[in-house]
Amino acid sequence: MKFKLLFVLLALLSLGAAAQPGYVPSPQNMQSRQEFSQARFGIFIHWGIYSMLGDGEWVMHNKKINYKEYEKLAGGFYPAKFNAKEWVEAIKLSGAKYICITTRHHDGFSIFHTKASPYNSVDATPFKRDILAEIAQECHKQGIRLHLYYSHIDWGREDYYPVGRTGHGTGRTGYFNGQKLPQIDSAVFRTNWAYENYLKFMDTQLTELLTNYGPIGAIWFDGLWDRDQQENGLKAETWNLASQYSLIHKLQPSCLVGNNHHMDPFPGEDIQIFERDIPGQNLYGYSEQAISTVLPLETCQTMNRSWGYRITDTTYKSVDFLVKYLVQTAAKGANLLLNIGPRPDGTLPDESLVRLKAIGEWMDTYGETIYGTTAGIVPEQPWGVSTRKGHRNFLHVFKDTTEIFVPLENLDIVECKSFPCGAPLKYKKVKGGVSVQIGEMEKSSSSVDMRVVELNYAPVDAVALESFVEQMCDKYPQATLQDIYKSNFQDYFGPSHIMAQREQVIAYLNREVKKMILERAPAVVGSLAAAGEHVAVPASSVAGEQQLQGAAKSYYDPCGWRHNYYQVSLDVVADGIMSVEEFADAFIAGGGQEPEVTQEWLDEWNVIKKVVKKKAPGMKGFAKDAAKISSLIKDGKYVVHHSTAYNQAYKPHYRIIRADIFNAVVLPKIKKHAGK
Repeated sequence: MKFKLLFVLLALLSLGAAAQPGYVPSPQNMQSRQEFSQARFGIFIHWGIYSMLGDGEWVMHNKKINYKEYEKLAGGFYPAKFNAKEWVEAIKLSGAKYICITTRHHDGFSIFHTKASPYNSVDATPFKRDILAEIAQECHKQGIRLHLYYSHIDWGREDYYPVGRTGHGTGRTGYFNGQKLPQIDSAVFRTNWAYENYLKFMDTQLTELLTNYGPIGAIWFDGLWDRDQQENGLKAETWNLASQYSLIHKLQPSCLVGNNHHMDPFPGEDIQIFERDIPGQNLYGYSEQAISTVLPLETCQTMNRSWGYRITDTTYKSVDFLVKYLVQTAAKGANLLLNIGPRPDGTLPDESLVRLKAIGEWMDTYGETIYGTTAGIVPEQPWGVSTRKGHRNFLHVFKDTTEIFVPLENLDIVECKSFPCGAPLKYKKVKGGVSVQIGEMEKSSSSVDMRVVELNYAPVDAVALESFVEQMCDKYPQATLQDIYKSNFQDYFGPSHIMAQREQVIAYLNREVKKMILERAPAVVGSLAAAGEHVAVPASSVAGEQQLQGAAKSYYDPCGWRHNYYQVSLDVVADGIMSVEEFADAFIAGGGQEPEVTQEWLDEWNVIKKVVKKKAPGMKGFAKDAAKISSLIKDGKYVVHHSTAYNQAYKPHYRIIRADIFNAVVLPKIKKHAGK
């Protein structure tokens, strides 16, 4: 029950998350979100013709360079030493799992071959090469995901009009295609024919990016903040975001959308971005937005002080600082996107390469404490931070100390050891938590002053599960061991052999909903039994009325012994809150897949057998069922396929869905329904 209480608290916190009404992520998108969160580390690349001036990516704005003069830089852009293979190899060795590169920054120059404008690396430079195509090819070849930065603003296009708060000194004339731009109130952007042309230009380029360069992990927008001093300038409608995001998701359903606008997420966004700040900080003044508990999080940060190449900026952060920053970001449940500004000759700065190599060496040993982890259940402490992977907690100790206090008083610790060597560490329960003796543990590397402790608790809350099984035995004396086993596995996960096939999942769920309705509304058994398809519960059904009038909470419950999951009742389908297709997609994306054999599942099965044998020693067919189920588990099959006497056995009709997908897809519909 202690474990359940912890999860309930986390679940309550998630209810206050920024919702995204109207946007339902596809199963591919939800899978991509999960893979993005598991990656934890990516590399940002700011590169364009601005690197030739060696003064950062904002040099056009900062130096008030006329855009017609600035464009002439392209005529001399010839990065002779550019080698996409070497770039990707160096980045991969750092342990980064994805690259995000600026395809078009605020200066308007595109590093890809676009038909929307000749101002690109193929048509406007003597280099004559599609830089993005070469990088994309290497990323796909070497197994690195590719994300694309795309600017919402352009300091050199006349149709980006009216201008925002930046780019005022770049020589724009107020004419576009020979026509004088109208005097227009910025409150009515979308009646501006020139601005509409600019929006279409962006859609054309986005279509090219998502059509010509293979699978793209994310589109990373920047620049919406440029209109923060104009009426309606920060509204989604002003930037045509709904249409843009829809276009992206249509062209590549698994492509995520992020926008560095420094505000709460808009509908259609799949990532929340924090610029230069770990979520919860606001050191640079960009991060006043609420932290989403629904979307994956990402912090972008520089290696030195600059994004684009700045020849005078040699103030690189130390390896120790960067690794600890990565750990601190992961401890907040966020990814780190660490920036590099390549030189104009196409090479990565030597200082960057040194740091990439050192980070990679640390990740080779300690990556397990970063990849695939979530925010630690231990909040930030004076000694450091923590990450979590299931029941394993990784305590990253920054402070030079021989003892640390860990405020975990409600979990039963089963193991405490040094990571990665596994040497046991002494610990004892004290008031408010656990005291761990770390003694003279060696620091993680010569360049990183950190020690890592692994603190584990039981993967299954045996007390909660035992209570559940005992209640079932009391309430359903006719239930068999297979019935109890099914209630814990199949009724949550569904038959394992169909979970990868959407149409079969839908058919399966339709059958289950029909069975459920037959149980709770006996008066309509005849009509429903004759129906060929799922029929919603009639309004006259007492049970149906109770569900429709009940609070949203009646449709779901935190899983008491399986952390970070919700039990969602099929009543959401029966009561018309979601279609069976929508529920199937959420179910598949959030846990419906056939699970792998883990110690957690074996532990659960052992608890079930133990309690049933004690509580109902004379259960009919116990030995035969136990042998059959054990054999199925051994073969990696978790469900028992048999007919159940529904008037005798426990059938809650719940399905387990992972918390992030539940919060994003299911909960908004339940809350909307409950509010009617």
